[in-house]
Amino acid sequence: MVGLAAIGLYFLAGPWLSEWQKLRVEIAAGKERLDRVAVDGEGTLPAEQLKLMSAVPKVEMPADEKKQGTQFRDAFTGQLQKAGIRARSLQYLAAKKIAGAGYRTLRLQGRGRCELPQMLNLLGSLNENPYFVGVEELDMKPDARNRNELEFSITVSTFAK
Repeated sequence: MVGLAAIGLYFLAGPWLSEWQKLRVEIAAGKERLDRVAVDGEGTLPAEQLKLMSAVPKVEMPADEKKQGTQFRDAFTGQLQKAGIRARSLQYLAAKKIAGAGYRTLRLQGRGRCELPQMLNLLGSLNENPYFVGVEELDMKPDARNRNELEFSITVSTFAK
């Protein structure tokens, strides 16, 4: 009788015990990861937390159309310059009203010439613009004389009141 109870206990408690040990190891690993990301008492941020924070886009609430348009254009122009792109023209297209939202979509169209790596750098850095909502249109065509250069037209948008 005692032998049957021991065998039953082995088959019932054995899987539970091994599962409990696995969970304890996972909890310890999770606590270690949190400790690496947690802010210390002096207010400095570890590198992993800075990396996490940089992945989150910065967003500004929409302002009135004139102010938002100016800020968006200035930020976008800075991003073009940072990517090494000289735009021939930057112009606003007609704003679209968003039904039921109370906001308008301002669209800014830029045209110019660049190389493919420069355009990729620009596209990769657009989420750093706190006014940026999306890329509405992007057209790229290789230049007939210089195949390394592209003629581009990009339309980006933001929200405004």
